[in-house]
Amino acid sequence: MSRRVSAPRDRCLELERVIADRARSGSLGVDDALKLFDELLPHARPASVRAFNHLLTVVARARCSSTSELAVSLFKRMARASSNKVAPDLCTYSILIGCFGCMGHLEYCFAAFGLILKTGWRVSNIVINQLLNGLCDMKRVDEAMDILLRRMPEFGCMANVVSYSTVLKGLCNEKRAEEALELLHMMADDGHGSCTPNVVTYTTIIDGLCKAQAVDKAEGVLQQMIDKGVKPNVQTYNCLILGYLSTGQWKEVVRMLEEMSARGLQPDVTYGALADLPDLLDLMVANGISPNHYIFNIVFCAYAKKAMIDEAMHILSKMRQHGLSPDVVTYGTLIDSLCKLGRVDDAVLKFNEMINEGVTPNIVVFSSLVYGLCTVDRWEKAEELFFQMLDQGIRPDVVFFNTIMSNLCKEGRVMEAQSVIDWMERVGVRPDVVSYNALIDGHR
Repeated sequence: MSRRVSAPRDRCLELERVIADRARSGSLGVDDALKLFDELLPHARPASVRAFNHLLTVVARARCSSTSELAVSLFKRMARASSNKVAPDLCTYSILIGCFGCMGHLEYCFAAFGLILKTGWRVSNIVINQLLNGLCDMKRVDEAMDILLRRMPEFGCMANVVSYSTVLKGLCNEKRAEEALELLHMMADDGHGSCTPNVVTYTTIIDGLCKAQAVDKAEGVLQQMIDKGVKPNVQTYNCLILGYLSTGQWKEVVRMLEEMSARGLQPDVTYGALADLPDLLDLMVANGISPNHYIFNIVFCAYAKKAMIDEAMHILSKMRQHGLSPDVVTYGTLIDSLCKLGRVDDAVLKFNEMINEGVTPNIVVFSSLVYGLCTVDRWEKAEELFFQMLDQGIRPDVVFFNTIMSNLCKEGRVMEAQSVIDWMERVGVRPDVVSYNALIDGHR
């Protein structure tokens, strides 16, 4: 008798463990979540609510109407099949509110919220953030503002950065960027560490102001975020570049591209008007701005690093039309991209072209090409290139070798990576812990 009782319990514990591990590792997809839900339901116990919450979260995470409806139907099945065993908790209702909001059923959001209050649970910002999201999606931003600024304090619930960012985005989507800017200042002055604006918050405001053609104010926000120690990202600069484009401020576009590059960022060539950067360069010329080497390289690298080689070559042609020759940065980026695409023969041709044009390759170029040759088992050519580099007086350090080894190991070419150790010894460079870790990771 005890064995018959313990078997379902053991199966329940095993399923809960699998679900928790898969959710933690991020390897749990919707299809697997549905299968595990069906398996767990007959064996569920009160503590299974955590596992069910993981499964509901995975299904609801897609944030589209169909998956939200599916998550709601799973909740109903859970309530019907095991109401005496598994009771929904605060997290379950939070997921449910998010689903109803995505489906556009705000009345159900508030009904679920009412159940939370009736049960006596302490309201958390996680739950209210779902409500705010639903209200903003339905363009009921004033109600969201009221909850954020008045009701949350009444519930003893402190708004966090997500709460503010949700309402800020709602205001910007409603073309109320000036109000969003006021709210940002309130948020920054709040004094609570949990409300410190982050890069998403600032970028949301910058985007809203740029779309309202208040680009000067947007740049003021950029300066504010930098002063606060928040680093702007690609999206931040994309918004500003498009803002200046929309107002015809070409010099500012160039300045933003240069500032972006100085921070190690490249424009997203798949984003809005930036998807047609060759036309952007032509428009610069038409407006009296002559792109220099630096600007061409920014645009060229943006395409090359996205593996958009044809577009990059088009920029290269434009560069030559403007009387500018590709430099070591241009060739280095192109050779690296070609090698990563497996087009090693093309990379060698560009290397030879580079030499013929009198451009001296640097250690970055040699590193990219040696790695590329290793990946196609052209060891003799790779070794020849390696000694050509030595003849030019370029002394590779451990970082040079580790970069090649790491790239090889990531592709499962551990034997080739081990051969690089021999090269290191021949030039008197000692492998370090990074070298050996790369090999160990490659064997896993």
